[in-house]
Amino acid sequence: MPYSIETNNEACLNGYAVVKDSDGTLIYCHKTRREAVAQIAALNINENYRALPNNYRPASSDNVPAGRRCGNCSYYAANYCSLWDAQVMASYYCNKWQGSDESRAESFTPTQEMRAEARRGLEWRRAFGRGGTEIGVARARDIINGNLSYSTVLRMRSFLARHEVDKKGQGFTPSEAGYPSAGRIAWALWGGDPAQVWAKNIVEQAVKE
Repeated sequence: MPYSIETNNEACLNGYAVVKDSDGTLIYCHKTRREAVAQIAALNINENYRALPNNYRPASSDNVPAGRRCGNCSYYAANYCSLWDAQVMASYYCNKWQGSDESRAESFTPTQEMRAEARRGLEWRRAFGRGGTEIGVARARDIINGNLSYSTVLRMRSFLARHEVDKKGQGFTPSEAGYPSAGRIAWALWGGDPAQVWAKNIVEQAVKE
């Protein structure tokens, strides 16, 4: 399940909130961005390793930080090790991805194509009364206003990846009945195809750095 970091969460005004992308549920409020990123990495690793057989063992534990070994794959799972163990592990293994607090605090300017899509989405939603949620409306306004945080870029990349399947639905393309569908309107609110490429490139560059 994708997670994101928010710096304006009402329940975490003076810190970095880890929230579920699907419904905005607050997972935990951290004092630093690095801790929040570590928890997201731990949560994702935990979900991936839940599917492993109970008798699974890593090929080697040599790279596990001293004093943080649980002896088997449970080391990688936040539900078997303590949350702090999972955070330390995630910070250790995902150091290159995290980058510094400063590099992740920078803002990113949406393209004109993204702004045009967001405006189209807002106009469609007003005209047809469907498509997207209040979060999508807020995201469209963020895109139009410009300068998005890295955590917002991550949420956009996650949303657009999950909802690309909506393109297969009836009414997504102009030649189909029911155009624009609710899925097409939601897609536009998040910046559409231009935003999908834009956000993907930013995240991939961050990973390389």
